[in-house]
Amino acid sequence: MMSFGIHTNWARRAALLVVAALLAIPVTGAFADQVHRVQPGETLSGIADQYGVSEDAIASFNGIDDPHLIFAGSKLTIPTTDAPVVGSSSSNTVGGYLVVAGDTLSYIAQKFGTTVSELMAVNNLTSADKIYEGQSLNLPKSSYIPPATITKASARECLVAAGAEFGIAQDLILALAWQESGWQQHVISGAGAVGLMQLMPGTAAWAIDELGVRGAEDWRSNACSNARLGAAVLGALIDQAGGDGRTALAFYVQGWYSVELNGWFDETKAYVTNVYLLREQFR
Repeated sequence: MMSFGIHTNWARRAALLVVAALLAIPVTGAFADQVHRVQPGETLSGIADQYGVSEDAIASFNGIDDPHLIFAGSKLTIPTTDAPVVGSSSSNTVGGYLVVAGDTLSYIAQKFGTTVSELMAVNNLTSADKIYEGQSLNLPKSSYIPPATITKASARECLVAAGAEFGIAQDLILALAWQESGWQQHVISGAGAVGLMQLMPGTAAWAIDELGVRGAEDWRSNACSNARLGAAVLGALIDQAGGDGRTALAFYVQGWYSVELNGWFDETKAYVTNVYLLREQFR
C-alpha cells in the first residue's frame, strides 16, 4: 500500500491522486518544438541560428530587454509558422487551427479551452477521429482566449503576491515559474499547459474546486490568477511532501503517484536541481 503524509486528510489524499495524474502528463505534441529550454552556455544568437529566426524576433516575442541576459533553464517561445492561425468564414468562430501530425481533436480542444463537441459542431465534423494533417479547423469564438502577454516586472509582482498568499518562499515560486515559462503568461506547451506556472486545465480546475481558490477562473488569460493557482497547487504538494521543497517539485513536474511508484526520473532530478540553482538568482 502507498504511504501518505500523516498531516493530509482523506479528502486531500483522494484529490492528490487526481492531481498527480494531471501533473504527470509529458510535454509533447504539435507545438513542442516552439518552446526551447535554454541550456548552460547557450546564447540568444546561437538559439536564433538553430531555429533559423532572427535574434530580435525571439527577444521581442519573449519580452527580453537585454539579449545578452538569458538564464539556463528558462523557456523561450520560438516564433514559427508551422501551425498558423488562419482566417475563419463564420461569425461564430475566430481564427482557425492548422492540424499537424500527431494532433487529435481532444488535444486541440484541451489546448484552446473548448470541447470536442464544440469543435465538431463549428467544423461540421461527423467523427472525432477523422481529422488530417494540413486541415484547417475553426475555433469557437465563445471559448477561444488569445494568449496574453505580460512584462517580466508585472509577472514577478504576480508571483511574489501568490507566494505570499499561499505561504511559498519567494525565491522558490520565482524559480519554479522561470523554469516552467520564463515568466511568460502566453506560453502554451505542447500538452496544453498554460501560463506562468504551466497549468493543465485539469490541474487548474482541481485547484479551484478542491483547494477552494476563488477568483482565478480567468487563469488562462490573467497572469496573477495563473500564479495563484500554481502557488496553491505547489503548497498542497509541499504539504504532501512533509515540507520538503525538493520532493514537492518532483511531484509538480513528474506527478505524486509516479514518484511514489517509480522514484525520481533522471529528468526530474535535473529539473529539481535546476530550480534550486535558479533559486540562488532570486534571493
